[in-house]
Amino acid sequence: MADSQRCAVKRPFEMESEDLDEDAGPSTKDNKGHLKTLLDQGSKPKDQMGELAKRLRSLESKLEANTKMLEANSKELAKSTLQVSKLAALLQLLLKGNSKDVGVEESFPIPDQEALAALEFKIVSSTKNAYILAITDLLNSNTLTKSLKGVMAESLICDFNLDGVNGKKSLRAFPEFFSVLIESIGMMKGQQSPEKALAHAMSCVKNNANKKRNSNK
Repeated sequence: MADSQRCAVKRPFEMESEDLDEDAGPSTKDNKGHLKTLLDQGSKPKDQMGELAKRLRSLESKLEANTKMLEANSKELAKSTLQVSKLAALLQLLLKGNSKDVGVEESFPIPDQEALAALEFKIVSSTKNAYILAITDLLNSNTLTKSLKGVMAESLICDFNLDGVNGKKSLRAFPEFFSVLIESIGMMKGQQSPEKALAHAMSCVKNNANKKRNSNK
């Protein structure tokens, strides 16, 4: 009887132990499966971040290229706008019948420094456009090296340069005339820098004049 009671006592413990083992089995599998799922989910954000970073770098490169292109186009547009505004001003003068001003045309070519000084006082806000138009017409008749002599006599060109260096007189000392001349040169096709173009043309005129003098000796 005692043995049967002990067996009866043991059996519930044995059953509980077996039940615990059976319960532990599926729980462990579930934990492993859950851990794997978490690891898989952790790797996906990393892959997504890498892909987003690549796309961001690609967009930044495209934006930089587009910005450079826009800057270049803006500069060209500004140049074209300035040229159009100048041409529009000249066209307006033509339509008003101011293209032929006998007094203005008789001022050229400027023979000497005294005439240049007198012309400087004649160029005011009301006459500036007329002088620009007259000089532009003269300059467009030929290359700048040749047509410049239609604005200033060769001897006068030889006495001057832009800044008054190397023993020459300064053309900038006559700001009204210099401004008109530079604007007129800017109207010519293919002239990137009016001041550089003027300096080069004056230098060529001087060289040609020196060659003439040397050949006549």
